[in-house]
Amino acid sequence: MHHPVSLQQSTPFLYGTGQRLSFVAIWLAWTAIHVWLLMLSGMPFDPAWKQGLAHNGLLLGAALMLVTITRFYLPARRRLLRMSVLLLSIWIGWMVSLEGIAEVPGLEATSGYASKTSVEQVIRGLSGLIFLVGITLVNIVWNDGLLRQADEWQRRESERRLKEAELLHLRAQLNPHFLFNSLNSIHTLIGKDAPMARQMTIQLADFLRGTLRLGDQPWTSLEEEIRQMERYLSIEKCRFGDRLKLSLEMSPGTEAGRLPALILQPLVENALKYGLDSGTGLVELILSSGWADRMLQVILKNRVSDQDVSPGNGFGLEYIERRMFLLFGRSGLITRQQISDQFIITLNIPQIA
Repeated sequence: MHHPVSLQQSTPFLYGTGQRLSFVAIWLAWTAIHVWLLMLSGMPFDPAWKQGLAHNGLLLGAALMLVTITRFYLPARRRLLRMSVLLLSIWIGWMVSLEGIAEVPGLEATSGYASKTSVEQVIRGLSGLIFLVGITLVNIVWNDGLLRQADEWQRRESERRLKEAELLHLRAQLNPHFLFNSLNSIHTLIGKDAPMARQMTIQLADFLRGTLRLGDQPWTSLEEEIRQMERYLSIEKCRFGDRLKLSLEMSPGTEAGRLPALILQPLVENALKYGLDSGTGLVELILSSGWADRMLQVILKNRVSDQDVSPGNGFGLEYIERRMFLLFGRSGLITRQQISDQFIITLNIPQIA
């Protein structure tokens, strides 16, 4: 599953090491081109590199000032005028600084800025303005992308937390009557069959221990899920005796298949409830597994003879359908059908790497 990058994994413009190195390389190349053009115009190397370094050093300072300001201030469309005023202010300050270099002792003979013609000054000013505008636009686009990325991450994180909260809420709604009925059965057996009461108490403790362990993890194997289902049925057998029967028809290799933890128990509870209510006497559950379209397929069958019983409308099935949709974002992964006296539930579980 795709997870969006958080802000902590992103860096503002020119705050990453790679970005800084690239920017420095571009600036050095820009400066070298400037020095080369000055030498082509007839200026000796010594004053040319000093002039180029002074010119582009001030330009670099102006660019970094813009980057710092726009990191904390991204104007909306109605504030573009303010951004333009800020950009022009920094550009004018840069131009004034260039003229001021000619007054610095030691640079008078090499700067040459005071003696430049108006055309050269215009070209120099326009090239600097283009550089600053380009840096500003790239910076705004970059940081705007980070803000959009942050909004998207927060939106998906909110959706994920809402799904987790709903899943926890669904788990909390699982039928508590099983625990109440088990405790009542133990209470009844204490006076009639103390060894059976002790056995049922141990089985109940084992089942609850497994429920807590599986409840702390989102995924488990089909093999472990079947063990937990058998713990549940061993308790119910203490109540209903030989009326319960479980048959397993597992295809080789499916035991290691992954599925959401505690996904089968509501199905078994639903089948057991309607199987006992149907008055068939024997409640036989048939659990089979296989692979279909690269998905783990788990099928649960149970007999129903009373046509007035509607085994497809229990809370357990609604819980499974909602949970599967929240986990996989797909509907239709659980199907139900009744063929003669067999009610069949089929789970198709995508395998998460």
